[in-house]
Amino acid sequence: MSRFLLQLRLDTRQSYADFANNKDLWQLTARAAISVMIAGFLAMWLQTDQPYWAGMTAFITTEATVGSTLNKCLERIIGTYIGAATGLVMIVLFISHPPIYLLSLFLVGAIGIYVAAIRQTHLYAWLLGYLTAFMVMLGSLADPTPHNLIVVAFFRSLEVTIGIVTSTLVGLVLFPKRAQTLFNQVLSDSLSDILELLALSETLFEKHDDDALAEFQTVRDRLVKNRSRLEKLIDHASHESRFSPSKRRANQTLINANDLLETLVATFRQTFSVSASAKFSGSDAEAIKQLCQLWRQSVQRYQLQLEQQQTLCADQELQHNIDITYQHVFTICLEKAESSSAIHWLTISKNLRLICIQIQQFTIIKPEGKPAHHHLNYVEKIKRLFRNLQDDSYLIAYAATSAVAVLFTPMLWLYFNLPGYSQVAVSIGVVVGLQPDATSFKGFLRFIGCFAGAALAVLLLGFNIDNFALLLLSQAAVTVICCPLHFANSKSSYAAGQAVYVFIVGTINSLYPTESLAPTIERLGGILLGALAIVAFQWLFWRYEPRKDLRHRLLQIVRHTQPLCEDVLASVHATSKDELPSPHKAMGALRRAGGNLTTMNPDGLSDEEQRLKQAIYDEGLLFYHNYYGYILLQQELLHATTQAPEDTWAIQSFQHMAMLQEDCRSILNNTTQSSSANNDLALDFIRDVRRYLTTTTWQLTQQNRLHQSVMQHNMLTHLYRMTQSYEELRALGCIDIKRREPLSADL
Repeated sequence: MSRFLLQLRLDTRQSYADFANNKDLWQLTARAAISVMIAGFLAMWLQTDQPYWAGMTAFITTEATVGSTLNKCLERIIGTYIGAATGLVMIVLFISHPPIYLLSLFLVGAIGIYVAAIRQTHLYAWLLGYLTAFMVMLGSLADPTPHNLIVVAFFRSLEVTIGIVTSTLVGLVLFPKRAQTLFNQVLSDSLSDILELLALSETLFEKHDDDALAEFQTVRDRLVKNRSRLEKLIDHASHESRFSPSKRRANQTLINANDLLETLVATFRQTFSVSASAKFSGSDAEAIKQLCQLWRQSVQRYQLQLEQQQTLCADQELQHNIDITYQHVFTICLEKAESSSAIHWLTISKNLRLICIQIQQFTIIKPEGKPAHHHLNYVEKIKRLFRNLQDDSYLIAYAATSAVAVLFTPMLWLYFNLPGYSQVAVSIGVVVGLQPDATSFKGFLRFIGCFAGAALAVLLLGFNIDNFALLLLSQAAVTVICCPLHFANSKSSYAAGQAVYVFIVGTINSLYPTESLAPTIERLGGILLGALAIVAFQWLFWRYEPRKDLRHRLLQIVRHTQPLCEDVLASVHATSKDELPSPHKAMGALRRAGGNLTTMNPDGLSDEEQRLKQAIYDEGLLFYHNYYGYILLQQELLHATTQAPEDTWAIQSFQHMAMLQEDCRSILNNTTQSSSANNDLALDFIRDVRRYLTTTTWQLTQQNRLHQSVMQHNMLTHLYRMTQSYEELRALGCIDIKRREPLSADL
């Protein structure tokens, strides 16, 4: 508890300090406060059943940009409508059969929690969907009359719609900020960070400098943070220009550039993460330094064009010099040992080149990909959503345990005729998490926020205010007070939103000014019981096992990597761009593959296991981006010629990838004792490919296929290293959890 309080205190202090001099946050706060007042007024004017839902919705859907507001509004309204419809269908079908009805409640909760655990996209819509279904279905238990069903389902949907329309219109009229504009600013900042990284790299070529390494890490972290912002802004910008095909194409190329930026950052981290990586021989240093200087000139050109809002274009002479220098560094790399630092700079140069290609070619249309992946019916989509359930037994157990808590606790509350039982279920569904510590912290924030909102409501009710205008102004004032923490990107932001929610409920709960604390106390009691219930349930029936969590996330990566090995092999024989796979799905798949491995809580894993986990993520990321670059360059090649030349070495490389990928799955599932045979074959072939590239560099350069050949080699190398890391994890016993025989005869 003291740890949670300390975190809340630090986050609150920092958020208000940042808010003081931030003009954008002041404008955002003004939009939120005005939206709350207008939504509350409209809900009361239309005489809805519970007008506070309109104000709460207007507050939570107010975002920094027009695109992000539209995105959140869309997800909230879809989730609410689908959840309400699901609840009504379940009531109509099963309300007269209590056992089946309770089973349907359990299934709604289990499916909702499970999908929320495996899906990263549209998570907010999923959450609103199953929580709304729960509230509608639980409301029918106390009063299953048709009138009550209409009140709970119809009016809830209407109130949410009022809040959504209000926040959208206010966002379009008052201080509108376009996601595309903000994206350009953040992209310009990212290019500045790249320039600073390149400058620091030149310093490190001259001598080892601890201060430069420390600054390098600071800039790299800032670039990582901006990359995450760019990813969200691209998605939000797509909502602002949904009906413009040319802007959709521009957004897609920005997605491509941002994906490549992630690889660039990872490669910089690998290059200078340890002191030994920064040491170069004389010939290496001069060649790489020259390549670095040329790229600085190129990036500066793009940044200037971006700031002046000009069409982005490359300097052909400068690009020619970069290609020549790249060939020189490439030759050095092949002549040196595998650990030569030059190989990292080849990857950096390659990704800088691909980033520049993408941000200047705004007319590139997103590839259609394979028809089989784009014409799936809804049944197939559902099957793919729940694919490989046998590997998700860990998450299924988590979802089932949480669903039992969601079902059991409100039933107990209802049995004793206590009010607020729906809030118990909602609290459990909102705060539940895979890791008990995270669940406890979110439950703590929910209770603290609600308690603060209730205290403010009690203070206001002491003045016996019965004027709606004053009550709406008081809601706006509390919104302004809570917005600095609510809009801060901190762990404790959730508490501020809860404070606003409860204050709105406590001041305007119906069509008449609130004169009783009963609604507020009811909500507060339900929230407290819900948070305590899920913490107790997880303590009694659910034990978080980091190794099982790790194994699950690794399996997700393997699942998404295996089709790529088949795609790249098929791409060698492609005769047109239409036959090439779509790389964009693959890029998003890594981020959705069981959640980002780097965000997994390291508690419970040894230092060696954490190192291997990070190694697998890094190698997997680089594999994906080399795959992406290969497909992108293959598109260029097919655009320039009628048919891409068949490459025997490429075919053999991709065949070895398929073998290694099968080894990854076998290691993880413990279906084989060893994959050393395939590993030895792959390692020998990697050496052969290096010799092949060494002797044919000039020929490949003349054919404009050097980058493709390097990417083929890199993909195989990264997959080989991933397989080795999997084997090391199994040797440590980390992923050896599905063994079919005892470890020894004594067991």
